[in-house]
Amino acid sequence: MTTRKSLIVSVHDLHRRSFPDVVRQKEKLEEWGVETASILVIPEYHHDNKSIDHSPHLIDRLCEWQDEGYELVPHGYYHDRYGLKQNLKNLFLTRFYTDNEAEFLDLPMAEAEGRIKRARNMFRRFGWNVYGFIAPGWLMSPRLPESLRRMGYLYTNTLTEIIPLHGDKPALPEATQSLCYSSRAPWRRQASLLWNDRLFSQLRKTATIRLSLHPRDFTYAPLRTQIERIVKTALKEGFRPTSYAGYVTG
Repeated sequence: MTTRKSLIVSVHDLHRRSFPDVVRQKEKLEEWGVETASILVIPEYHHDNKSIDHSPHLIDRLCEWQDEGYELVPHGYYHDRYGLKQNLKNLFLTRFYTDNEAEFLDLPMAEAEGRIKRARNMFRRFGWNVYGFIAPGWLMSPRLPESLRRMGYLYTNTLTEIIPLHGDKPALPEATQSLCYSSRAPWRRQASLLWNDRLFSQLRKTATIRLSLHPRDFTYAPLRTQIERIVKTALKEGFRPTSYAGYVTG
């Protein structure tokens, strides 16, 4: 992994309906000086029966983004928990922490591996490189990283760690908390602002800053303003934008 000061921006939850929001985020990030990032793609969002296969314009644009140096990352397959049981053990993670979207939290391994392979096959059909896999909500079985390694993936991550998988003896996970916003309710937005202000003051003293964005984050002016400040401050202090793939292979 690279040892220089790195700013890893990841734009989560790209699917057919969120694409216009993601385009606006990409344009704004480039305006601020971030010209590469990891774009997390959901092949068939919430079982809508129309996968990205049905959006040739979106496919063409993502091909262009990859040519520009952006990394495209499989981000689950459906990004929901349709057909999975909810119980008291996982209630906090499935309903409070995520909005019933923790697809890989307790998915049987055979089904998890099948969905990951389907996503990878889709990427390959479009000519998209596949370096890593990131589970929705960063929630997955502890067994999944080893399965990803066997399938040839170079990395995965959680909210608090980057997990390199390449090589016979993959490096130990790197502890690095990601800045992330929850915008579903006013109190969540306010809490996110307070938490990320404190977290950024700590991360800027390290060599790695992760910033994870979701399609609706820029809809709310206070969130957008803080994100702009974080990005511009990090760049001014010598952090260089990169993708996760660039980071783990650099």
